[in-house]
Amino acid sequence: MSPAPPNEENEVERLLSQTAWVRGLALAVARDSHAAEDVAQDALVAALRRPPAVPDRLRGWLVRVVRNLVRLRARTDARREAREQVAARPERTEDPSLALERLETQEALLRAVRELREPYRTTVLLRWFEGLEPVEIARRSGIPVRTVHTRVTRALALLRERLDRRSGGDRSAWMSAWIPLLRRTAGPWPWIVAMDAKIKLALAGAVAAGALATLWVAAAPSGETASAPAPADGVRAPKPATPDGDRPTVPTRSPVEAPALGSTRSGNAPPPAESAVPDLEGLVLDARGTPLPAFAVEFRTRVGGGAAPAALTDARGRFRLAAPDSAGTIAPASDAWTPVLEPRVWKPRGGGLHVLVVAPRLALEGVVVDEGRAPVEGAEVRCVSPDLRSRIEQVLDGSTNVEWKARSDADGRFRIPDAPSLEGARLETSATHFERDARALASSSRLDLEIVLKPLSDPGSHLRGRVVDARGGGVEGAWVALGRSAVKTDFEGRFDIDLLRDGEGRTLRALKPGFLPAELECAAASPRDAGAWPDPLLLALDRPALSISGRVADGGGAPVADVRVGLLDRTPFAEVEIFFGSTLFKSAAGVEPLLAGRPFSPLPGTGEDGRFEVPGLLPRAYRLLVFDRRRMEVRVTEPIPAGTTGLEVRLPAEGRLSRIAGRVLDRRGRPVEGASVLPALPPLGQEAEARRDLRGEPVQTDAEGRFEFRDISRRVDRLSVSVPPNPESREIPLAGERDLEAIEVRVERPCHLQVDLTGSSFQADSLEVLDGSGRPLNLALYEGTSSISAGSLWLTDGRSRALAVSEEAQTLVLRAGGKEVARVALYLQADELNVVRP
Repeated sequence: MSPAPPNEENEVERLLSQTAWVRGLALAVARDSHAAEDVAQDALVAALRRPPAVPDRLRGWLVRVVRNLVRLRARTDARREAREQVAARPERTEDPSLALERLETQEALLRAVRELREPYRTTVLLRWFEGLEPVEIARRSGIPVRTVHTRVTRALALLRERLDRRSGGDRSAWMSAWIPLLRRTAGPWPWIVAMDAKIKLALAGAVAAGALATLWVAAAPSGETASAPAPADGVRAPKPATPDGDRPTVPTRSPVEAPALGSTRSGNAPPPAESAVPDLEGLVLDARGTPLPAFAVEFRTRVGGGAAPAALTDARGRFRLAAPDSAGTIAPASDAWTPVLEPRVWKPRGGGLHVLVVAPRLALEGVVVDEGRAPVEGAEVRCVSPDLRSRIEQVLDGSTNVEWKARSDADGRFRIPDAPSLEGARLETSATHFERDARALASSSRLDLEIVLKPLSDPGSHLRGRVVDARGGGVEGAWVALGRSAVKTDFEGRFDIDLLRDGEGRTLRALKPGFLPAELECAAASPRDAGAWPDPLLLALDRPALSISGRVADGGGAPVADVRVGLLDRTPFAEVEIFFGSTLFKSAAGVEPLLAGRPFSPLPGTGEDGRFEVPGLLPRAYRLLVFDRRRMEVRVTEPIPAGTTGLEVRLPAEGRLSRIAGRVLDRRGRPVEGASVLPALPPLGQEAEARRDLRGEPVQTDAEGRFEFRDISRRVDRLSVSVPPNPESREIPLAGERDLEAIEVRVERPCHLQVDLTGSSFQADSLEVLDGSGRPLNLALYEGTSSISAGSLWLTDGRSRALAVSEEAQTLVLRAGGKEVARVALYLQADELNVVRP
């Protein structure tokens, strides 16, 4: 159990007497705490660039490299110290005021420590006052060692920020006041001991890797010192560890440029040019969440799939890439690995940590047959990954699940060349008229797989047929529904509806983008009765869907671009299956959005000429909702028959506000950068479709938290403000604002929460989170650019994914089978992953 922090009033004298721990903390705050890591990383890069000729002598060779790097850094520091001593005034060592100066210096530091919020204050006291190592702190506190390191790093950063504010932003002011503390260090190299552990970690990553795959690297700078190893033409990357033993080395896909992961530049060296500074930072993990050192990654552009920047990870699995000019993905540079969770970069120069999760690559080939060994064509063979997001303690919002699937050909053969070797992964095979086959995924490559599919056990409980076109050919990918749920046709247009699960209706409907739906009524009392459906059962899609087209203009008749034109009334269809990463959901969809091929996203806006087309319409009349999201002007038309062309819709000439502006601050009064602010209109009416929100184009707050809208409709009655990924938003009514150009909004910052019941006495399958008043908060899961938000989310084997929630969260509610089993108090920090282990 963690000791309570010392009493602030009674412990001051005892703390002041502990000069050693204060000095150690001062060194951690003021000195270069990354020096040891730099040396370790430089040694690792040297080993990767040109390993010794005799591999068995790698350790001795690395020892010499490390010594040379240490000497180089020592000489640099000695020269700098000599220059400082020449410039400094002579020190009066006998002056009694120095003792008081040291006391005042310690008091200032202790005051800053006392003002730290929890858990950072206790972490600092345990680390420097109690002198505990991070492993011991983790054991006493019941948290991972990684969390301790995160808290220590964050605590030091908070101390520096606090001291900077007190000195008016002049760090040299408080640094110079600490000279009495910093000079009394035992030895000129206080980071040598820490460096030893860093070097051992780096050496372990290099030595334990075994066989290495060749990667090309750029030549070293011409000014490299003779004490460092000379650059070579290639480096060798670790062979991935596989569950079944050795694997042949696989060549890399493309040349890889290895940047220097550490720095041995002297203090006088000029800083690198700004354009050369990498600005994509990332992390590479294996499926257990372990960082992978010396791992080669590359950036692949989405256009053409070519490779651009590349890098090697450091001892912590971290890497930096120069920001590319276009969107793309970060992927393994070696074909020996396959991505499992892949970061997709949509804003090339955007920030954030890009997390890549990888697994050793497998090749799977085989055949799908029925019980009579006849080939099954069109079967889908799919690798299903376990829920790694709940296993890995890391925020993975920006990483997207990778799919591995294939379809069997006329001979029943399939091939998946880049399957992952993952513990708990499955290989699932499905085909129309057959039971689904699921088996454990092989741990090594298999080129002789035989998958035997069994026919459905109860054919009478299934409704089978085909969807065909005007010529009688099968229509692949059509939706077919009999009641609440819909299924999709296979490559021959065949469908198979489970009547016990999905056969709740009497009207069988089929639809696909571009066609009018086909419908057939049940001819008996029950869909399962004899003669209920014709034999063979065919649904023909032989008529094109209709549309409404025209242009949008302003009050003067000029075309208006980027205006959304949609339907105010839609025809309901059924629930369709959609995947969120590896999780399957069902969501209700309308007929018209499915026929338009956009079931869950709006139609594109009007072009520069103001023209639009609303496709996927049935032969009836529709009201159109015309919405200019920039100026917040809206128009609802009278019912217009589908098939109408040449329609002109004029937006109303409404009064406008010249400017709406303000600032977004957090609840501590600090500006919030990147907050999303949207203007909103009141509902159009009482009908369900008319009550939906009409929200404008969002603007993002700048570094000072400022936002503004110009030339916007006077009908705007509120602002909706959120701080992604916080799923909660604040609604700000404009009627209560005195000055619409000086609006101040206070918001809650987002937190990331992960629940782990491993080893706990609680058993639960879902969770929800409450604020201080007991109100349920929205919870959000992100996968790349996709997200879902709900009041309750699931647990997998007692663990949740890292989910986003507002910092208002105060209570975690655990449920099993819908019944509450426990409540846990929450104390969330907005700048780290909060892992809760009740």
